[in-house]
Amino acid sequence: LTQCGNARLCAAPSRLQPSVATCSSRTAPNGSRYPIFRSSNFCPKSCGHNAEFVDDADFCPRTCARHFFNSQSLGCVTPFGFRSRNVNGQSPLPGCQCKPGFVLDGSNCVLPNECECISNLCIDRQNRTVCEAWKAQGYCDKYPLQMRRYCKLTCDQCQAPCQDQISKTTCQTIKSQGRCSDSFYKQMCQLTCNPSDCECPPCKTVRGPCDSQNKNRRVVTYCYAPDSNGRCQRSQSSSVYEPCGDCQEQQQRVDTRSCNYCTQEQVTRIVRTVRETTGEMRCIEVNSNMTTRSPGCECQTNTNRTVCYRNSELYVINTVSAPSADCATCNTTVTETRLRNVTCTKVVKRGECDQVVTKRRPVTVTRGIVRNCQCDLITEQYEEMCVCPKPHWTPTICHRNRAKLRWFVAFSLVHGRCVPIVKPHKHRVPCPRRHHV
Repeated sequence: LTQCGNARLCAAPSRLQPSVATCSSRTAPNGSRYPIFRSSNFCPKSCGHNAEFVDDADFCPRTCARHFFNSQSLGCVTPFGFRSRNVNGQSPLPGCQCKPGFVLDGSNCVLPNECECISNLCIDRQNRTVCEAWKAQGYCDKYPLQMRRYCKLTCDQCQAPCQDQISKTTCQTIKSQGRCSDSFYKQMCQLTCNPSDCECPPCKTVRGPCDSQNKNRRVVTYCYAPDSNGRCQRSQSSSVYEPCGDCQEQQQRVDTRSCNYCTQEQVTRIVRTVRETTGEMRCIEVNSNMTTRSPGCECQTNTNRTVCYRNSELYVINTVSAPSADCATCNTTVTETRLRNVTCTKVVKRGECDQVVTKRRPVTVTRGIVRNCQCDLITEQYEEMCVCPKPHWTPTICHRNRAKLRWFVAFSLVHGRCVPIVKPHKHRVPCPRRHHV
């Protein structure tokens, strides 16, 4: 073996290595030992995390069980994971073993407070004083997963049994050795070491999440009591609700109902958000009706208005509004009445008469033209006669040689004009005959 190259020997098939290791552990006929197959310098074996290769590995390595309970009845566990049948008289062999300060938990090397074999026990893996200090700093709520691993009992994350968590015999041995004062054994052998302190934990209150709509949450209180075997069991629980936020109380109009036109009132539904004072303490909506006087529940005011038809006919329209018999609506009646026909008058104003020179006077005439039942005024100005000539007789003429004829002419002033009035006057007088030469 010593003449084999390192590379060839280290690369030997795995089925050859156990035989070589067995051979190296036996004694030769001359009393000497065969060469050791591996060492820290010759084909060293790669070990796991927190483990190292040594030339004299312990046949009975320190395990979690031996660390905590110092039990001799569990047998030895070799570094390769096999139980040794005969430990006495065996020489140490090279192999893997846990580094100082670590213990063997199955096939892994871990710190004593990381042993998985105690993960289900209701104990603190850290010193009780340290756990209580962490709890005072709020670590139980801030880091629940980590604190469950190291301070499970202190953080009330387990149900503390009122009994020994390991065998009664082992606990009695620990008590006889005076190790009950140790915090670890005080937890593991609670019934044997400290029977007077074996009490169930106090009631525990658990608050649920806050309901975003109702602004409340459920609060459940769990209480414990020991059963016939001394184990704490949940005996009773109570459930209540508590507020967990503001209801944002507000009042709003959400629905407008029909009007009462007789009383001019309206019923409006009011919705308010309030907090329940009993029960689940929810934020609920409360509906109520409110009757108020509303301007929108009044019938229209009666009106009279004048309209013009066909440019000159004037009518009056009367609108009368009154509530119906059931006061649910307003009934409106419209009537038309002929008032009159629009006509325009003419106004004539005459000025002073100039009787000496012109014998005329100014005249102003104002008259109206009907448009859309109104008079549009038009003004005209002119002059008219104001003094007529005196009456007189016309010269006499002979009428058919039988009579003398003349006319009496008089004048009448009519609308600024001198209208002659002629009256003939005939006087029968034989006219002289004409002489013929």
